[in-house]
Amino acid sequence: MKFAYLFALLIALIAFIRIQSVQADNAVVDLTKDTFYNFVTTSEKPIIVKFTTSWCGHCKNVAPIFQDAANSTDEVIFANVDCEKNRLICSNYQVRGYPTIKLFKDSKYTEYDGPREVSGFIFFAKNTEADVNIPYQYPAQVQEILHDLNEIWHIRRNALGLIVLTTFLTTMIISACFCARTKIVYKEKKD
Repeated sequence: MKFAYLFALLIALIAFIRIQSVQADNAVVDLTKDTFYNFVTTSEKPIIVKFTTSWCGHCKNVAPIFQDAANSTDEVIFANVDCEKNRLICSNYQVRGYPTIKLFKDSKYTEYDGPREVSGFIFFAKNTEADVNIPYQYPAQVQEILHDLNEIWHIRRNALGLIVLTTFLTTMIISACFCARTKIVYKEKKD
């Protein structure tokens, strides 16, 4: 009797280990700035990437669905990019809201706007052709410099716009005051 009990326990343990290893194989892959480009350009399987942040409630809601999708198929790879830690990747792929989900396939990508469910993700990955080429990735240091220069340009452009607007409004106010004063002086001289 003890032998049967130990044998059943051993079988259950082996089954548990196999299930865990299958789930580990199908886990959602976390991508970083160092791994993202090579991963999405060299994969032969379609990849669904979820761009998220830790504070986003919608990201937390879709995470278990995304994990279930990863566990339910071997034909599609599911990955995650944390935009707080990898802001450059999210900036390069025009991520404006969270979660943003994109399909990467054959060195191209496209945005996913379907239902947030397992069957929707898998159907989209298998039946959709990506249409935008993945941009060439410069080395990380060059990308960071370019990103910082772009931010500086936007700040200066906004500052320049503010200076021009302030100058215009000041000129208009001075002109209005001067014109009003000239009319008063002109009427006084006429009398």
